[in-house]
Amino acid sequence: MSETKTKYVGGVRFFTPSENAPESLCANGVITPKELGEALKQDGIENAKSEYKGNEQYKVQLWKNEDGTYNLTFNTYKPNQSGNSKDEKGADDLPF
Repeated sequence: MSETKTKYVGGVRFFTPSENAPESLCANGVITPKELGEALKQDGIENAKSEYKGNEQYKVQLWKNEDGTYNLTFNTYKPNQSGNSKDEKGADDLPF
């Protein structure tokens, strides 16, 4: 099993809303453009990078911490591309 190191998205931070905030508000956030730009250039996030309608984009995940704050990480998961996902017997040998 390969070990994958979590890659945090620098320059983007989320905080628990105040008690008076609307119920539908999940978090307050801050974006620091310089740090975000550096985070997008870091090694190890190649699998998070994709393209949509000619625009470069990065897959991310938002995690809620025990203290109510949030972390944003790059989603670098890449499914095993071993080819055939069928059982070696094949579809014709199904018991039904």
